[in-house]
Order: sequence, then structure tokens, then C-alpha cells
Amino acid sequence: MNIRRAEEKDIVQIENLLYQVHKVHSDKRPDLFIPGAKNIRPRN
Repeated sequence: MNIRRAEEKDIVQIENLLYQVHKVHSDKRPDLFIPGAKNIRPRN
């Protein structure tokens, strides 16, 4: 397996992965994680 740093071209795939992880958390603990929320803020 080749591991590399994320690049700008990976942003869409990373966002999808973050959404999937958030969905798992919000499905199990909606009291802690707001379903459908997007908490990730881009760096300036």
C-alpha cells in the first residue's frame, strides 16, 4: 500500500469520507452530533 499526503485533487473524496464518518456518529448519537451538519472549516 502506498501512503501519501493528501493533495488538492483529493478534497472531494476527503469530504465524502468525513461525511460518512459523521453520519455513523450522528446515527448512533444524535444528541452529540447534529445529523447532516458540516463542522469542517477550510483553512485560510
